[in-house]
Amino acid sequence: MHKPVKKSLYLLLTIFCLFLLPGTTCMAQVVYTNPDTDYQVIIEDDANLLSDEEEEALSKLMMETTEFGHALFKTSDSNYVSAESYAKQYYKDTVGTKSGTLFLIDMFNRKIWIHSDGQVYSTITKSYANTITDNAYKEATAGNYYDCASTVFTQINTLLVGHRIPQPMKYISNLLLA
Repeated sequence: MHKPVKKSLYLLLTIFCLFLLPGTTCMAQVVYTNPDTDYQVIIEDDANLLSDEEEEALSKLMMETTEFGHALFKTSDSNYVSAESYAKQYYKDTVGTKSGTLFLIDMFNRKIWIHSDGQVYSTITKSYANTITDNAYKEATAGNYYDCASTVFTQINTLLVGHRIPQPMKYISNLLLA
C-alpha cells in the first residue's frame, strides 16, 4: 500500500473509533417520574459508590422531592473543574433551569455539593445547601456514601415541607461571634 492510502485508512479508522463507537461513560438514569408534576428522580453514579439496593432505597427517598422539583444524584471521579462549576453545568445539561436540586459527590475534588434551581432554590438556598452538606460530610468522610446521600435528601425534603433542620455550625459561629 502507498503511504497516502495508509494514512487515509488510519485517519478513517481513528475517526470511526472516536465518534461512532459507543462511549463507556455512565448515562443519567431516570428512575421515576412524578405523574402529577412531571419532575424526575435522576441517578448517575459514575464513581460507583452505591450498590443497586442503595440506589433503589435512595430513589424512594428522592421521590418525595419531586413534589417540588427534579431530584438528581450524581457522583464523579473524573471532574477537572470545581465541584460547584461541575454541579451547575451538569444540572443545566440535564434539566435546564427547571425547578429541582442536585446532590453531587465529587470524588476527584473530594467535595460534596448541592445545587438548586428554579422554585426549589427559594427554599434550598446556598446557605441551606452549605448547612446540609456540613451536616452530612462526616458520613462521606467515613465512606458511608448512602448514609451521606440519605441525610442530604432527608434534610432537603424536611426544608421543602416547611420544617427546620439542625444547624449546629450556625449556632457555634454565632456563639463565637457574640
